[in-house]
Amino acid sequence: MRILLVGPYAPDGQFSIPAFVSTLESGLRRLGHEVESVAPQASRRGRALRPVLGRRTAFFDKFVAFPPKLRQKAKRFDVVQIAEHGYALYESVLRNKPHAVTCHDLIVAKAALGEIDDWPLGSAAKQYQFSILKHLAKCDRVPCASVATQEDVLRLVNRDHAKTPLLYDGFLRQTPKMESAEAIALLKSVGVDPGGEWLLHVGGNQPNKNKVGVMRIYAELQKLQPDRKIGLVMAGASPPEDALAIRDSLAHPELVQILNRPSDEVIRALYSTAAALLFPSTYEGFGLPIIEAQAAGCPVITTNRPPMSEVAGDAAILVEPEDPAGAANIIAERWNSIRDLIPCGAKNIVRFATDTMVAGYEALYREMV
Repeated sequence: MRILLVGPYAPDGQFSIPAFVSTLESGLRRLGHEVESVAPQASRRGRALRPVLGRRTAFFDKFVAFPPKLRQKAKRFDVVQIAEHGYALYESVLRNKPHAVTCHDLIVAKAALGEIDDWPLGSAAKQYQFSILKHLAKCDRVPCASVATQEDVLRLVNRDHAKTPLLYDGFLRQTPKMESAEAIALLKSVGVDPGGEWLLHVGGNQPNKNKVGVMRIYAELQKLQPDRKIGLVMAGASPPEDALAIRDSLAHPELVQILNRPSDEVIRALYSTAAALLFPSTYEGFGLPIIEAQAAGCPVITTNRPPMSEVAGDAAILVEPEDPAGAANIIAERWNSIRDLIPCGAKNIVRFATDTMVAGYEALYREMV
């Protein structure tokens, strides 16, 4: 088959969607398909219009300049795969071409509909989310990254279940366990002292990542185990001010280390040396850090709700993110046996093999074509 993959707008600086495109592209090529990827770019005309359009320049590049190019490009391909649902609007130029739009989550759309309180959106952002939902209803196929996401799509979008399949994400970043000496040396080189026992959090600053909740759970754990000196490393975007305020109020704030935007190899080193991943997100579309940690032999503590519980299976400690004291109590009770989760995690991640993801998409394309 000739398959065209449509990736995201590079200036948005995303990680997971470009990684999804790259992983799918290389996997489909290994299966013998002709694959090409394309994405909206910062256009010359968009740059010229920036003084007039301001931040709307990105909208011009994505949804005015790019769609005609996509329509022309798609003509020589058998099927078009749009990497994420934020670009579902492209279905309007692909209606005569088999196409799939992967939905990784509908978190922002649910916020626009008033289902999520802690994600404020302006009127233009809400209208954009409503437009995404309208176009998702018209897409040829909408594969979903988790059962939770699939249920959201079927509930919020008027779609045929048979054309809205479940296709789990695979590993978009490989994180096999790193040798201890190598991991410790790498962490020291970026200013992280990996001595003692410590928890790890990986994530950005979106409201659903619940960094304030992470810090509150950790604060309660410090109170429960004042002599144990369990540390916390927060990797990703620098935490918001309210999370930092909680850190500063701790009895031992020095036990919290912050690593802003680490490389993939540093992330792998963190997973390989942490006592556990603390990932109490309030919402996710899938929750990649869960399987990344399990692949590196890192036990997982995550949220007792889908899709986190769905992805973690029976290989994690599940907590309620809005109950920091209760979560800390569960962690403290399980701490001495937490490493028993490691073999369970190794079994769990088999469900999310990258080859399985690629094969699922290949089967979907064959069905469509």
